[in-house]
Amino acid sequence: MMSSTSHPTASLQLDYRNGLCSAGAALAVATHLALCPECAEAPSTAWGGRNLPGVLATEHGGGEAYASALGPAILEHWHGDGGGVRLAGLKGAAGIGEAVYLVDAAAGASADLPGVLFLVVLRGLLADGSIRFARGAFIDLAAAPLLEPEGAGPRGCICLAICESV
Repeated sequence: MMSSTSHPTASLQLDYRNGLCSAGAALAVATHLALCPECAEAPSTAWGGRNLPGVLATEHGGGEAYASALGPAILEHWHGDGGGVRLAGLKGAAGIGEAVYLVDAAAGASADLPGVLFLVVLRGLLADGSIRFARGAFIDLAAAPLLEPEGAGPRGCICLAICESV
């Protein structure tokens, strides 16, 4: 089930501000804060010596541009499932028991990602029925519903995904 808000919960924001959330959750909150016009603030936390939330917040175009901006030391190679969804892991951005990915999904592809805790939309739109999530939306997922990427061009949506690692 999806939360009815596109912002982190008050308790997660408090944990973030007090330095109590995991590295992946902190990255998701910081990226949301960098992108959301209602919550906008300059990200101040560095991941691997880089201002990763700031890099993710910058409009880079397609997935290859993100790879170029993040660099090979941070972004793993893209791999896909053949259904219009590609994933690339972010090295050094996750805490114990979690994984952090960029998700590049074609418009209309099924973005059913098991184990996803949070999504932050970086580019394009995600839809759940009539609910639309645009750039900067923070989506807290209790169970991963089928979200449908929308948008113009060959790529429908690029998201930051924080997942439970298996």
